[in-house]
Amino acid sequence: MRILHLLDHSVPRRSPYSLRTMSILQQQRELGWQTIQLTGPRQGQVEVDRNRSGWHFYRTEAPEASLLGGQLLARMASLNCLTRRLRAVAKLTRPDILHAHASAQNGLAALRVGRDLGLPVVYEASPGWSDPAGGLARAIARTAETYVAQRADAVTTSSEAMRVDMRERGVRRAIVVPDAVNLHKFDPVPARDAGLARRLGLGDGPVIGFVGPFYAHEGLALLVGAMPALLAGLPSLRLLLVGAGPEEASLRQQVLQLGLAGKVVFSGLVARRHNGLYHSLIDLLVYPRLPLPLAEVVPAIKPLEAMAHGHLVAASNVGSHRELIQHGRTGFLFQAGSAGALAEAVLRLLADRACWQGLRAGARWFVEYERTWNSSVARYAPLYEKLLERRRRR
Repeated sequence: MRILHLLDHSVPRRSPYSLRTMSILQQQRELGWQTIQLTGPRQGQVEVDRNRSGWHFYRTEAPEASLLGGQLLARMASLNCLTRRLRAVAKLTRPDILHAHASAQNGLAALRVGRDLGLPVVYEASPGWSDPAGGLARAIARTAETYVAQRADAVTTSSEAMRVDMRERGVRRAIVVPDAVNLHKFDPVPARDAGLARRLGLGDGPVIGFVGPFYAHEGLALLVGAMPALLAGLPSLRLLLVGAGPEEASLRQQVLQLGLAGKVVFSGLVARRHNGLYHSLIDLLVYPRLPLPLAEVVPAIKPLEAMAHGHLVAASNVGSHRELIQHGRTGFLFQAGSAGALAEAVLRLLADRACWQGLRAGARWFVEYERTWNSSVARYAPLYEKLLERRRRR
């Protein structure tokens, strides 16, 4: 089986999109499928690229900027350029299936080429239309994606919330291929690094923490705002925030305004090789995503990684978290947007150490059996086979 994947961008550019698609490609190769990779104009103007791992990516040259006379014409020129490139690569490599990963431009190009060459088209939807910035641009992206999804031969999404949204838009055949992890990269949390804890001023704990990007929808202001109530119940508690992002300055200001200096510790960005050391300091990871459309739909990667490490996790009950956490079995859920509910859940968990081992084991078990890339990518198999069978019958 030969699948031509059409991507917005890929490695060496690093993003959640490129990391997910690269994991999919690697696992499909391990399953014995042949993959071909083509990126659109946003990647760069390289004809063929071979990275250190030997992966071969076809590239698409961007249209000349001087020929473009406005945003609409620019989009049309980019789509026409991508369509021509996809048609040429498809004729050269002779795939059985076209698999277009969002954006909708990729889907539109795949529909054109699939129709011309008689190839089935799979469209992999993205939550990008949910971005709260740019209402008009978001509406256009959503409309274009709906158009593509309604006409593709099959549709996949990365979350159940996205699948439900697709169904509401008239797409009833979408399947979920959830984000996953390579489990061998996630060792159990090591013993507490007492020296690092001392340097950060964490004391003897307990320590709650957040590891991830500091975006508004992640709800870190709510977590910091819950600290006075948490400290009233547990004065020795400390909060460790590991990462960085656009909300960092406002969070630091909030800490000062609430008189929490020394109680809330910012580590800054941490090198990947040191992640385990910082994880070892945290007794309970808290993920307080807010009840916003973006937080409901966008898959939650960091809680999944925490569960892969066998961490104790408490998270708000937004849709993306409910897909990962079974309350009382693999972690704790609390009412999204409520500082009081957050504080109550955290204090309850910290007081009940007898349940920690069971929750940690349950979290690790869930990842091992439900959220490895092997189990996730295997969901493509019946979908692809159905499309190939349909094509053979034509």
